[in-house]
This record gives sequence, C-alpha cells and structure tokens, in this order.
Amino acid sequence: MSAIKRSFSIPVDISQALDEVIPIQERSAFVAHSHSEALRKVKKDKLIEAIDNIETWDSGGESTVDILRKIRMRNS
Repeated sequence: MSAIKRSFSIPVDISQALDEVIPIQERSAFVAHSHSEALRKVKKDKLIEAIDNIETWDSGGESTVDILRKIRMRNS
C-alpha cells in the first residue's frame, strides 16, 4: 500500500500516551488503523442516520412487486 505524509495536531496527552505505548516503528500503522476504524464508524453512522430519516410510504395496499413494475414501466 502506498503512503503519503500528513501533518496533524493532537493533544499533548495523546501524543505522550502514543509514545509510551506504541513502539516508534509501529506508530504509523497504528495511527492509520485507528483512522481507518474511525472513518468506518463515521460512514456507518451516516448510513444509519440516512436510513432512519427515510420517509415511510403508504403503498395503498399494492404489493411491492406491482409498485416496482409501475415504476419500471414509467422509466422505460
């Protein structure tokens, strides 16, 4: 995997904890993994929020299959 150098500011206590706990040769991988997990969580939370905000739809008793057929016929 290719890499790019980035510059970020982090609180002093987090920097000190990182220095104490993670060996220097493993820090980039640790930070990359941490960011990857945090980004995955943000994306997941946004998807859940989008799903939660989908408006309900009254089908008027029609089946999903019939509704999809009508939509497809209109769009063809």
